[in-house]
Amino acid sequence: MDRYAKYAAKRLADSFCQHVGTVGKRHEFDITVERVHSYETDYGMTHVNVCRDASNNIVVYKGSNEWYKGDRLVVKATVKEHSDYEGVKQTVIQRPKVIKQLNADGSPVEVQMLDQWGKPV
Repeated sequence: MDRYAKYAAKRLADSFCQHVGTVGKRHEFDITVERVHSYETDYGMTHVNVCRDASNNIVVYKGSNEWYKGDRLVVKATVKEHSDYEGVKQTVIQRPKVIKQLNADGSPVEVQMLDQWGKPV
């Protein structure tokens, strides 16, 4: 498949995206991080985390929390706004709290807490 066909297929899939949640309300989102773009500002690093939920809707978080491509997370966040980017509907969230991180099969990732010297707590 050439890159124009891939682009057309992606645009077709994106045309079915819907807004998620109610603006101003906190909701729980089960998302997978699709890509992360970072840049520096006068206030430090800002990370734009573009994610997809189980229904393939786009959820965007822009802030100081950096997630990693491929991470599957359950977060509780406030819906900041419903917007359109290049004709594609997306939901922008703020103040996310990661409730749990999941493996590809949906089982929780075991997280081990470390002290300042890297030893298990």
